[in-house]
Amino acid sequence: MKDSNELKIIAFFFDSSMIDEPSYGDVVFENIVKGIEITLNSSKIIFSRGDIVNKAAYNDVNPFVIKNDLCTITKINKSFSDYLYVCMLEDIEQQIAIKIDSRLKETFSAYVGMTTIDIQSSDSRKQFWKTLIREFSVEYKTITYFGCEDEGTSFDVSTAESYGYIVNYDGFPSEWDYCGRKTMFSTRQSSLIKSIEQLDVIEGKSDSDRGIMEMNFALVKELGISGVEIWKAVEDINRVYIAKEGKFASTDYIFTSLYQASQGFERILKILIELIVYKENAADKEKTDRLLYSHKHTAMYEFISKHTSINLNTKCKSLLSMLESFYKYARYNRFSYSKNDVLELTLIQNFGRDLDENDFDNTIKHLYGKSLGKTAQSLYALIKELCYELNIYVYEISYESVARYVFYKYYGNDLYETLNRLEQSKKELIWYLMKSGGENPLTKILDNITPLPFEECNINYFLRSLITNDNDTYMIYDFVSNEYDELVEQNKLKWKERCEIINDIIGNTNLYFDDELYDDYEVDECDNED
Repeated sequence: MKDSNELKIIAFFFDSSMIDEPSYGDVVFENIVKGIEITLNSSKIIFSRGDIVNKAAYNDVNPFVIKNDLCTITKINKSFSDYLYVCMLEDIEQQIAIKIDSRLKETFSAYVGMTTIDIQSSDSRKQFWKTLIREFSVEYKTITYFGCEDEGTSFDVSTAESYGYIVNYDGFPSEWDYCGRKTMFSTRQSSLIKSIEQLDVIEGKSDSDRGIMEMNFALVKELGISGVEIWKAVEDINRVYIAKEGKFASTDYIFTSLYQASQGFERILKILIELIVYKENAADKEKTDRLLYSHKHTAMYEFISKHTSINLNTKCKSLLSMLESFYKYARYNRFSYSKNDVLELTLIQNFGRDLDENDFDNTIKHLYGKSLGKTAQSLYALIKELCYELNIYVYEISYESVARYVFYKYYGNDLYETLNRLEQSKKELIWYLMKSGGENPLTKILDNITPLPFEECNINYFLRSLITNDNDTYMIYDFVSNEYDELVEQNKLKWKERCEIINDIIGNTNLYFDDELYDDYEVDECDNED
């Protein structure tokens, strides 16, 4: 247990907008010195005072404080309408600081709370104390002001005297930091701050703390990325045939499916941890940082379930366990000796071990797709719930992103079934184009461009490639490439014009057909209004 008499540097925060007096520093001074607590401190206390000039603290003080057991700034997501004023006390005993904090919370409405100071921090926001003015010391009932008597003080001496304090002056120049000294005058030193260079801002890496809006804008991007990764996992698992037994399967797409799913859920879980830590002002920052830098899906879920009411079903928990095992054991499994060089296949087969061997390929993909969907949608619902409480918008998803298929219950919770329905929709579009034929205005516009001589026996292969977004299907690429080579040999200029027209017309959403021009099938360019 830490010694309660250990000397600390404590910053007491005040909301200046809650103080009616224009000289709010004098009001804060009086509220601190009028208690007898500081006179009982075993050591001289150095006082520094001033505003936090970084305007980011207006919206969110969170990144400026040290969230430990001594931090009492509980309304950490509150916005302030004016400067945050700080009174920092060096070499104050922990118990003395606690007593001051308790009194101020009861008697002074402008008081926000206290936090410790980490003098080693390289985060610029947590170095705000270095811009405060080092003004005076208090030892028992003697206040020693840093400067000469003829220069006066920054506080009302009569106020201090009314509470029984004697005010002296150390007699050194008030502009001591311009005297070329490396060491402070002895009267202005504490046990922790002795040299002038300790007040220089350290350039370094910011820590994981951040303001609420900064967090909002960062995590909303992470949510979109996670949704796309999970959707890609479904698309990839659809590219390979999976048997219940055996090792003869194309492992590449199983690998990329599990890899993207593990990455996607790791991001979602970490989003939730950040929101929970922010909401609860968690003191054990070291523990949560270790989770954020880890790849332990189950440990992250356990943390989340401990702090919320979420309760995933057994299969969803098994999914997270499988993804963690993949990330831990299968990612680089083939770069060293292993009895099993198709570990990703084994993992997915074990995930569906209770399924019947008949039609295993279809049922395992539905089980995998449903587990992905249910888990993602449960975690997304919790993200929305926490965001409502914090009044932020991490849950927003671009309408153009496939992440909406993952998170929105409207599309169903079986992502593999959703993928099948999307492919069915594409087939309907292709059938419409096949049946509409010459009735389609595009056909008339492109009537003078001879189609490439696709072989009828390969049409269904090519259509499947389009429907499943199978961009690695070499057959259609090779065919078109060879035909283009011949067209270039015949007439390069005409080939170039052909490519330009097809690129400009087919799939161009900036085109519309004017009703008056339908007879001539002419097209106009317009701005995209999507």
